[in-house]
Amino acid sequence: ILENKALISSLNKTKKQAIVIAEALQKSKQVGEDLDNKRNIYRPIARAGSRLYFTIAQLHAVNHMYRYSLSAFLDIFRVNLAAQREKAGDSKDAVKQRIRGLCRSLVVRIFDYVVLS
Repeated sequence: ILENKALISSLNKTKKQAIVIAEALQKSKQVGEDLDNKRNIYRPIARAGSRLYFTIAQLHAVNHMYRYSLSAFLDIFRVNLAAQREKAGDSKDAVKQRIRGLCRSLVVRIFDYVVLS
């Protein structure tokens, strides 16, 4: 076996590939964790949006004319995001402040939408 040059060459090549793959997996794991951390920063606005949507969706129990579609809600949500995009900052405090502002302005926009309909 030790004199089979093709086999030894193939094993060395496979070993190098395994090292490259292991490094890529480690990097992929780190990137995944970073993405999870960045995504979790925006969870409060997602939670607020979810609560608001399901609250207005249940208004039809009060009166049948209060029916709101998910697409209409998403349009308001997107308008809210676009309006706040101009005020974006890069620091961690700026992101937290932006999220608080997004939550507040979303409540106001949804309230206006419901009241005016």
